[in-house]
Amino acid sequence: MTALSWTTVIVGLACFLSFGVGIRFYFTKPARKTLPMYLITEVGTCIALFHLGLLAYHGVWRQHLDARALAGALALYLGSLSLFWWTIYTVRQDRLTFAYSKDVPRVLIEAGPYRYIRHPFYTAYTLGFVAAPVALLSPLLLLTSMFMFVVYRESALMEEQKFADSELEAQYREYTRRTGRFFPRLFPPSRR
Repeated sequence: MTALSWTTVIVGLACFLSFGVGIRFYFTKPARKTLPMYLITEVGTCIALFHLGLLAYHGVWRQHLDARALAGALALYLGSLSLFWWTIYTVRQDRLTFAYSKDVPRVLIEAGPYRYIRHPFYTAYTLGFVAAPVALLSPLLLLTSMFMFVVYRESALMEEQKFADSELEAQYREYTRRTGRFFPRLFPPSRR
């Protein structure tokens, strides 16, 4: 059990460090941060550290977490890491702007994970934030994950509105018909 606990904590740390590297080196950011940008960076970092601290305390030091819950959390962290780096690899040539930026979209990316979902970065982040509550079987801790999801959802809605107001509107409308916002569409709507 200790090996599984350590592995989960280490993979969780790799997950959140990857997000930090992405924020620091990949996304272009405006000169001035807005409140929602602070929620993603500073508050998100605090929540991530809180999650990892609780996971380490209960899983590594106290060693009383359920092995199935830990395995579920590890799967979520691995899924998050995989999706995050797949997305980074897909968009490596087109640096995207940071969440809540007010830029006009220049390009619609439909390759890689974008073939299936419109906001793979936000999905990856959400999977990472849900892992610790799963490991700890904590509905109360899940509230922090839900808070982060609401922040990401609002940014996603803002980004979709930017596409709707841009020259890419028709192409984006067709794209939304085929793809899910955060999870793949199992049954795309029929053309009518």
